[in-house]
Amino acid sequence: MTGRARVVVLDDDVHFGASVVRMLGRFGYDAHLVDDIDVCLDHIERNVPALLLTDLALIGGSAHDVVKTVRRRQPDLPIIAMSGGGGVADVVHLFRAGVCDYLIKPFDAEELRRTMLRSLGAATELGPAPQAAPAPRDLPLLLDRLRHGRVPSPPAGVAELLDLRHSTNASTAQVSAAVGRDAALAAGVLRLANRANMLAAKPAASVQEACSRLGSRRVLDLSQQLLLEGFVPVQAQGLGDAARAAWAHTLRAAELARAAALEGGAVDPEDAFLATLLHNLGELVLLAVAAELGSEGVPTDLLLEALIEQCPGDHEAAGEIAARAWGLPRELAAIITRHHQDPSRIRAPMRAAVVFGAEGARGLGLVYFGNQGTDRDEAVSTARVVGERIGLDRPTVDRWLEAEG
Repeated sequence: MTGRARVVVLDDDVHFGASVVRMLGRFGYDAHLVDDIDVCLDHIERNVPALLLTDLALIGGSAHDVVKTVRRRQPDLPIIAMSGGGGVADVVHLFRAGVCDYLIKPFDAEELRRTMLRSLGAATELGPAPQAAPAPRDLPLLLDRLRHGRVPSPPAGVAELLDLRHSTNASTAQVSAAVGRDAALAAGVLRLANRANMLAAKPAASVQEACSRLGSRRVLDLSQQLLLEGFVPVQAQGLGDAARAAWAHTLRAAELARAAALEGGAVDPEDAFLATLLHNLGELVLLAVAAELGSEGVPTDLLLEALIEQCPGDHEAAGEIAARAWGLPRELAAIITRHHQDPSRIRAPMRAAVVFGAEGARGLGLVYFGNQGTDRDEAVSTARVVGERIGLDRPTVDRWLEAEG
């Protein structure tokens, strides 16, 4: 074998798998992502790689099945397993079956690099030395900062407004009082409320009047939109463009989810808007962490590179940490921490609405650091699949995304 060592990555979580491929590429490997067991086995049979990196839980099988088959066909091929939810029994079973190492998701670039070197060894034909690539340890590990308790504080008022949002007996007066405690928030809510209710004879002059016209839940969602927008560090030195692009994607995704829910009737439109508005909380928190590090003197180019490399694989774990620290409701936390999965496996209408909004925004070309290199056709295809779960037919999805794209 000459040139760069080939590595096959088998993972049906294509977002995480793509981040692993990017990291391997930085180390000097020629990495290829596949998301289907049969395709992977055929790929290995036709062109044996230097190493196989496989997820534990796979659609249509598991890493145990893959390892057994590969060991029978290619007994000397090094195999690394990775998982975010396997137990001790799984690890023991995999090592007995013949894996040479095990990675726990989410892992960072340096952990992956060390594992690859352990598994392939110095004698493997790696072509150009991986160590010659930019050292991954030079990049700040954004998720590690969160794991060590450095979680950015939530915008003031988020918890109270969410409690009111999920209360079955919150009155208009309570909502008006909560929003009105912050003059800037009240002004912003009135601006958005009047824009959303263009047919009114005259603009609403108070938050209470906006509640009467739009409903308290809509006003609370507009408040959350403003609070979360204020959390996004659009003024951060060198990160402003990345922050604005991330927020544009988030807001457009939430609007698409609301429209889809309204059209399809499977879920409440305002619930879909709020869930989608918060679904990428992990990426927004990692962006806030990057802004904090920038204020401490970390160079902007390293921060942007860290966001592009780490967000695809780390943002759900970051979202889980932030959701817990912020005290978000369980149903919202579940979507924040697990919204990337094979679209054919999505059954819950609310999760389908969120994924429709996110993929629809990608399909409209709203690209940012968290979805660099996005494939518009793939995004539109996913939007079609999940759109069916919430009552949208394909012509409707295509009309929306083509007309606005």
